Amino acid sequence: MMDIRVLGPFGVFRDGEPLKVSPAKMSGLYVASLAMTVELRASHTYVAQRLWPGESVDNMGGRLRQYVAELRRTAPELVPIRMGSQQCSLAVPREAVDYLRFWDLLRIARGQGAAEKIATLQAALDEWSGDPVEDITSTGFDADRARLVGEWQSAWILYLSALLETGRAMEALEETREPLDRWPDNERLFKVKLDVLQTLGGFTAVRDAMTEWESFGKKPSTDLTAHCRNLLGVVHGPTRPSRPAVPHQLPAHRPTLVGRAAEYAALDRLLLDDVPSGSRLVVLNGMPGVGKSALILSWAHKVDAHFEDGCLHFDLNGHAATEPAPTEQVLAHFLNRLKVDPSTPSPDGMIEAYRSTVASLNILVVLDNARNAEQVRPLLPGPGTCAVIVSSRNRLDSLVAYEGAQVMKIDRLSRNDSLRLLAEEGAFTLSANAAVGDDLADFCGDLPLALVIVGALVRNRDFGDLWQTRNALRGIATRLANLQVAGCEDLNIEAAFTASYRALSGEAQRLLWHLAIHPGPTVSRAAIYVLEDRIANEPRLPALEELQAAHLLEEPHNQRYKLHDLTRRFAERRADAQPDDECRKVAVKVFDFLMHNSWSCDRVLVPGRILPIDLPSGSAHVAPSGIAEAMAWFAAEYETILQAIDRAAEMDMHRHTWLLAMALVTYQWRANKYADAAKTLGLAAEAAKEVAASGERAMVERMLGGTYRGMGNRQTAKWHAKRAVGFAQEAGDLRATVLSQNALAILCRETGDLIEARMLFSGTLPSFRQLGDPLGEAVALNGLGCIHLSHGEHEEALSHCDAAVRLFATTSDINGHANALVNRGRTRFARGEYNSAAADLAAALAGYQKLSYPRNEANTLLEFADSLVALQRTDEAREMLMRAESLFNELRESTDEVADRIRRLG
Repeated sequence: MMDIRVLGPFGVFRDGEPLKVSPAKMSGLYVASLAMTVELRASHTYVAQRLWPGESVDNMGGRLRQYVAELRRTAPELVPIRMGSQQCSLAVPREAVDYLRFWDLLRIARGQGAAEKIATLQAALDEWSGDPVEDITSTGFDADRARLVGEWQSAWILYLSALLETGRAMEALEETREPLDRWPDNERLFKVKLDVLQTLGGFTAVRDAMTEWESFGKKPSTDLTAHCRNLLGVVHGPTRPSRPAVPHQLPAHRPTLVGRAAEYAALDRLLLDDVPSGSRLVVLNGMPGVGKSALILSWAHKVDAHFEDGCLHFDLNGHAATEPAPTEQVLAHFLNRLKVDPSTPSPDGMIEAYRSTVASLNILVVLDNARNAEQVRPLLPGPGTCAVIVSSRNRLDSLVAYEGAQVMKIDRLSRNDSLRLLAEEGAFTLSANAAVGDDLADFCGDLPLALVIVGALVRNRDFGDLWQTRNALRGIATRLANLQVAGCEDLNIEAAFTASYRALSGEAQRLLWHLAIHPGPTVSRAAIYVLEDRIANEPRLPALEELQAAHLLEEPHNQRYKLHDLTRRFAERRADAQPDDECRKVAVKVFDFLMHNSWSCDRVLVPGRILPIDLPSGSAHVAPSGIAEAMAWFAAEYETILQAIDRAAEMDMHRHTWLLAMALVTYQWRANKYADAAKTLGLAAEAAKEVAASGERAMVERMLGGTYRGMGNRQTAKWHAKRAVGFAQEAGDLRATVLSQNALAILCRETGDLIEARMLFSGTLPSFRQLGDPLGEAVALNGLGCIHLSHGEHEEALSHCDAAVRLFATTSDINGHANALVNRGRTRFARGEYNSAAADLAAALAGYQKLSYPRNEANTLLEFADSLVALQRTDEAREMLMRAESLFNELRESTDEVADRIRRLG
């Protein structure tokens, strides 16, 4: 069992025995730098900043690979077999690193009640044995040390507060000694001690502790002074004026934002105009990095003159790694700025003083970065002339329900505005760099924070020039790690998403990484039920609702959900951290769901078709009532199935690859998506080579032949049809052989090889009769009828086509029946039987319309028009040609010939 320790002296141990991975060696520093990250991975640049602080390093990747090679010799289980491109990582599980054991316990504790969290936090604090990596002297680790110490202090504060909350004040007082001995100047810890003393000894104990604090020459901050004053319930300092001060608290910010004119106008309307409901409370919400804080600060600056009594602002710290700002702290801060003392120091007394003070004022209250409604509600003024604007990553629905808040969802920028922002931040000319700028905006998903980060990377030349920056961000696997500015935690996309991720429940976190395994681009609600092993008729999915409320999951269409590109990259990194077998189980669920539903719909499109897919009893799969419903399901899931086939191929999940492609191909043909079909069936053929029998491989080759036929490439189609015959004969499968020979015969006929076609069709007829297969027999008869028609043998053609039509009518194959009707109609037209020809073609049209087969419908309309012209029904013929023209336009095929025929009709 490996154990990496950074919460104290650095060390690496195997089964309790130390390994020769020393902080005195660069390979040891490499391990330490990664062990202090939440995901045990980081970019080359990140690691280099720790190993060579302030230095420009030549051959950085080569030197890092050298340390990895050294670690493979010393402790091969520490590092992965292959080092990622532009990325470093450790291969150990999370529980092998003391920092991650501590971090996970701290996260769990934040979601527990006070009594439960005490034991959890004790276990978390027990992981510490001293200052983090105290034996590493490199200044490159200073920021990491400070971050870990801050988390250590937060754990102590949570632990002491939980003891106090559960009535164990004396124990809490005893426990304050250790952290305050270590950090005697830490005001946050000292404030907890004051709370404990107030509970145990009242005002005297608080006053004595504060006097002792100041006797050591320490100058208390404004917040500590306000906290103490609240506990004492007395006024310190000079007498306050009767009228509150006018606060102007907006922090430094960007005065004008690109692409937010509509949002400025909406805020003006909601907060400056007369509001009929009387509510002057607006909640801005949206995904991490969309620019909520920047927007409210910019807008507040623009409208400063509208609020003559000033502006109160507080960052509520709702999504930071540390605890959110306590209500009492915010109220004390506001009252101090207003120079008002509460009559009583209790939370209720502070709320009363705050609301009473601002009730008659025209003041703007800006509450930034709220976690939930409970954090905001005590800070809302009562009825009056104040306006309040709140930003949050969460929806804060209860503020709408109870306080009548108006909600504004902030979306990503338009592409044009993204390019403007990128050019401004990167200091480059957009007109001369349009293509590369568009790529960068695409990599950012038009998210303002990402665009600002990329602009800084370009401006600082962190990756080189504009084109080198594009190349650095092109890789999907490393894009998230590269979207950060060194040393700036607030310019770090992954940190922004991590803050939201930490606040999720375990169920929502699990669903997020499950969704990353789903191929996308969208996922249906039904698929999410399957992913989460939920019953399909359950009315609610709490984890789904939580992700939506946190703006980590979008719903672009009813009950179809989508991850923003950067959210998906973040979720994929969470999925990468899971055990491989768990990820594969999720992938199997996803692919099974798509495969079973595709097959359920395909059987409606082509009844009687056979694929080796069993629909498990009780499984949640669609049951379309007809062809239109089946086609609609495929249309909704089409892009998802394409992605699934690609993903299954990447994961060597061969059975899913070839069967998903085969269940999809009928829809692709009818929807005129032949190029897509050629690609997916190509993957299917490769996968079938690994797992399918020869007869099944023949089926894939037949579909490839039909696809290339639809694309007009009949020579390639014949090549695949011949391969299908070969595989079927190799398998000794008579049915597969004659089906493949029929497919080859059709192609021989269409390429002018009528002798070969006649021989093949004639050869398959007795075999289909022997097999009792009326469909195959009808196809052969229809093919022979076409050949006779080509030779001008009209009687023989009509006889074979009649027989084919009758056989197809006994089956459920609408497409085959329509094909036979078309061929019989052509034969009757050639015999001068125009009325009968028109009747056959009209019946064929109805079949193709029912199948939603626009290409065949359009071609049949052309032939129907010929029959109508022959019958001197010119107006009807013109109507058929115009319908055909419209269909060819929808198919994006040439309409020149049709247009010419319409003109010639006059």
